[in-house]
Amino acid sequence: MNRAFRRAMPSLVVFVLVLSVLACTPAGEENAAPDSAAPESVGTDAAAVPEVPARVKQAADIARAIQADPESMDRILDGEGMTREQFEDLLYEIAADPVLSEAYVRELGS
Repeated sequence: MNRAFRRAMPSLVVFVLVLSVLACTPAGEENAAPDSAAPESVGTDAAAVPEVPARVKQAADIARAIQADPESMDRILDGEGMTREQFEDLLYEIAADPVLSEAYVRELGS
């Protein structure tokens, strides 16, 4: 059972993050985040996609690598200089912030 849980963990984390983004965004207020919390935009176009913070990009890259090869989770994390606990802490940090959560979900989809 432990092995099955370890395989399902990355998908479970992504699922929880997506749910938290959806649950934390009130209807009609998708873009109502305060300016101070929003990441800086790239370029001068008002419709430009916000820049993805480095820690969000790192978390998404790690999650994709783990999803591609769940058996190598510890090796992947070691390569990033992280433990499982540090990776989980990073995911919780991202999940706690609606702006970062949205960026994470968007980054996973790219």
